[in-house]
Amino acid sequence: MIPTISPPGEAGCQGAANTKAALTTTNRKVLFIMAAQDASTIPLELPPNEAAAFSQFVKRVDYDTVGRLTARTVTYGGRTEHDTAWSALQMLRRELAEAGFAPR
Repeated sequence: MIPTISPPGEAGCQGAANTKAALTTTNRKVLFIMAAQDASTIPLELPPNEAAAFSQFVKRVDYDTVGRLTARTVTYGGRTEHDTAWSALQMLRRELAEAGFAPR
């Protein structure tokens, strides 16, 4: 499947008439839930330029960088801070992409 990216105001944006996925890159047959179902909702409003720049920034933060910035001995629900923070970053990337701000 070829990834498709919709411009801001299209698929994945709140109130958009188009409900087609904004970005599809997975070819997985099984999806794994990385976070607990009792998720916290964090409302965030960003101007388009800030959202685009933030999308580029989070693209550049890799697994090793997260490891350098997290504590080795801290755990959350039995998971290391490193893995938990990486999971949160992946969720953030996905939400930015669904809002039309996929990194190039």
